[in-house]
Amino acid sequence: MFGVLYLLFLRPAMKQEKERATLQNSLQKNDKVLTSGGVYGTVVSIVENADELLLRVDDQVKIRVTRSGVVRNFTREEAAKTPATPG
Repeated sequence: MFGVLYLLFLRPAMKQEKERATLQNSLQKNDKVLTSGGVYGTVVSIVENADELLLRVDDQVKIRVTRSGVVRNFTREEAAKTPATPG
């Protein structure tokens, strides 16, 4: 019974949490991201000890968000889609 519960609920949740943590820890300057609030922006700076990002939304508009507010990293997604050059 516990095995079925683990396979149906706990394992997928643990996998999703691991992917979320990897996304948040891999953020870098100039990454294009989407926040959980639906805001698209580009990472301007990362404050490591405060778990905070500064996003440029428009030319003169910058906002502060937490790392946990980032749900997608378009820069990494595009890099994963393009095949590596052989050489």
